[in-house]
Amino acid sequence: MNDILADTFFLGLVCHLFLNKFPTRDNVDRVDTQALVNAWIPESLVADAIMKAYNKDLNMLPLRIFEFHYRTKIEPVLNKQLKMGFWSRAKCRSYFRNLFFSGARFCMLFDLATGRQVTEMPHADKIKEMIFGKEERTESLVEALFEHADETDEMLAQISRDPSIGRVLGQYGRTSEHLKDIWWLLLMTGTGEKKALSIVRNPKLLSRYLQLEAEGNSPIEIVAKLLGWE
Repeated sequence: MNDILADTFFLGLVCHLFLNKFPTRDNVDRVDTQALVNAWIPESLVADAIMKAYNKDLNMLPLRIFEFHYRTKIEPVLNKQLKMGFWSRAKCRSYFRNLFFSGARFCMLFDLATGRQVTEMPHADKIKEMIFGKEERTESLVEALFEHADETDEMLAQISRDPSIGRVLGQYGRTSEHLKDIWWLLLMTGTGEKKALSIVRNPKLLSRYLQLEAEGNSPIEIVAKLLGWE
């Protein structure tokens, strides 16, 4: 459970990094960590409410990512291992959704803090490595996620109406909405539009993706295992 809690928080944080640019983000030395944490703690308790407009501005993509994470990683644990009933799971869903957006809110406040000129902060390099790792956001991915969102949804809806794709989705208890989740998560892992399209419209590749997902692999692990699959 501790791993699920941490994964949910950091998923929200990483989603903000991926889905938003900020001109001073590299200025980690400007951040007063204690002030950042002090500002974030009270807001983290109501992050879901604070971030409603944020989520809407991003075409509801953060919420869609959370819903996929909840269905595939959290709900099975609550249902099968902890034996929670419907109402208990509903309460947990709200808690995890808030936790996810508290991660995004923390990263948003971090971005804003990089725009302020403050005194020197110790361990700046360590914090930068922890938050950014080796990931870089590219302009092409931003365009893929937002500029053509409506066209992409229509394209995926058409693909889902293919009988062979429908059979694969049905075999794993999935719907056309799940196909959208797969598409966005493939882009989030840096797969690229061409490769992502080859997966979602190919019954064999899609079946392999869903099989790996059912085995508990993360999206990044799934992509790595699919690279040589034809």
